[in-house]
Amino acid sequence: MYIDGSIFIFGANDIASEYVDVLNNGDVEIEAILDNDPNKQGDFFYGIKIERPLVLKNYEKSKILVACRNLFQIIPQLIDIGIKRDD
Repeated sequence: MYIDGSIFIFGANDIASEYVDVLNNGDVEIEAILDNDPNKQGDFFYGIKIERPLVLKNYEKSKILVACRNLFQIIPQLIDIGIKRDD
């Protein structure tokens, strides 16, 4: 499977674990898991480092899978970081 850009999953939770399973089976490399919880940042989730969302500023092209139930809080945060919605 080919995906243009870096892949991130937003949220270190049970939903994210399902995304990790599916993407790993498709041989897709996940750059990092993003999470707002500073207690999780720096740890690993299924072998993938958990980063703070601001790390996205270091990537020109990125795809973010939001694995959170509070999607309407996450979307404005991503827009503030400079991520544009890919229609």
